[in-house]
Amino acid sequence: MAGNLTHVPVRFTDGRETRGIMVIDGAGGGKTSLVARALKRHPAMAAPEGGLPRYINARVPTPVTFKGMGTTLLQKSGYDLSANTTTAWQVGDKLRVRLKLLGISVLWIDEAHDFSARIATSSFAP
Repeated sequence: MAGNLTHVPVRFTDGRETRGIMVIDGAGGGKTSLVARALKRHPAMAAPEGGLPRYINARVPTPVTFKGMGTTLLQKSGYDLSANTTTAWQVGDKLRVRLKLLGISVLWIDEAHDFSARIATSSFAP
């Protein structure tokens, strides 16, 4: 399979973590359009027959919480979840299982800086 494109991420730290990419530009600079176009056109990100693409994209929800972001991503994957009856940790666990089951290898979180801004300015807890 040498040279063939794959959606499988490169893993680090004993195979448990991957690295992210950050796209930075000013407002209106085309960041969202650039990433959307790249993911839609990349052959390794294409949906398998009858399935979802190998990526999920979502904007950071308001209010900004880990549970809210996880719930949004689960819903984008087609999973029906009531945010009021599940803890943040349970949402995270369900999301990991769901991503593996569907073969999703890329999470694109648009406006992700909202997370860091929230964490830096408050005693934000999951």
